[in-house]
Amino acid sequence: MEGLCILGITGGIGCGKSFVSSILKECYSIPVYDCDSEAKRLMSSDEGIRGKLISLVGEEVYSGEVLNRKLLRGLMRFSRDMVSPETALTFFAIVLSLLPIWLACVV
Repeated sequence: MEGLCILGITGGIGCGKSFVSSILKECYSIPVYDCDSEAKRLMSSDEGIRGKLISLVGEEVYSGEVLNRKLLRGLMRFSRDMVSPETALTFFAIVLSLLPIWLACVV
């Protein structure tokens, strides 16, 4: 596609990524892929990620079908060992979900 531009917005917590993204989406009708929302969706629905989180943290990381984000956040603050696998699994799943979009852009 000629003229296609993919823009990545990164930054720390609370720096305004969502604010800038909402301006691009609402004011300029630019499609926005929200990785945070996709990560939350995948941690709740992807069985592979779910299984790995349970093996890392324990059954209490889920309450039925619902991810216990508060528990996970608390554990991740205190243990660097728990951040890497969870983050890597989620990032990998997000990249896989984006692959068809990227391929459609370059073909």
